[in-house]
Amino acid sequence: MEVNGYDLALEPLVGKSSGMLPVDQALQALFKQTVVDQVSRQVVVKAGDTVSELAVQHHTSVTAIVQNNHLQNPDMILIGQKLRIKSDDVEGPSVIDSSMIAKASAAQSQINGQDLGTQVSQFAKQFLGDAYVWGSAKPGAFDCSGLVSYAYQRFGVQLPHLAQAQAEQTQRITTKAAQPGDLLFWQNQQGHVYHVGIALEGGHYINALDPAHGVQVDGMATPATFAGRVINKH
Repeated sequence: MEVNGYDLALEPLVGKSSGMLPVDQALQALFKQTVVDQVSRQVVVKAGDTVSELAVQHHTSVTAIVQNNHLQNPDMILIGQKLRIKSDDVEGPSVIDSSMIAKASAAQSQINGQDLGTQVSQFAKQFLGDAYVWGSAKPGAFDCSGLVSYAYQRFGVQLPHLAQAQAEQTQRITTKAAQPGDLLFWQNQQGHVYHVGIALEGGHYINALDPAHGVQVDGMATPATFAGRVINKH
């Protein structure tokens, strides 16, 4: 019997003699593939695009884009280049389930009405204990700049998924002047920013430290080099 043409789609799965898969399993397999196809999309690179910014926009990770498109150098993408991007509901090191959504909603209800910086710092605390995964920016797995970009994105502020680029988009202030929600940056002798954290109360900060520690409060061996204040333009 034909149902919207699905008899042809199911034939490779169940076989004409129904000897390969039960029909219910075949339908589940077909549905799963349909969902994957729907969330996969092709993005054409525009002037100013970076892999990290595309990852934030499409709720995935830099690593996923690099792997799906076999990029040799994620810093070298061309205008007009077509990239295959999947959103994080079908891939990635963590799964966003109902408990995570409830957790985020509860945190949000507690911080409504506060200034942007305080909101961001309070929101970020719910991810304490999450894993450190390079290139990731979603609940369950963050790198240092991924935690920052994800937390600020929740409140309508887009920041690139790169510590150096985040530093360039903030108003530089001293570390002593840092308030909750300001960003703390660590810079090497060559002037390159290699780590970022979100300032908390009392001189502390939250950060995705490294694979051995994940998201935690404090932990860097040296003080931050400088701080930056995010200016909300929305």
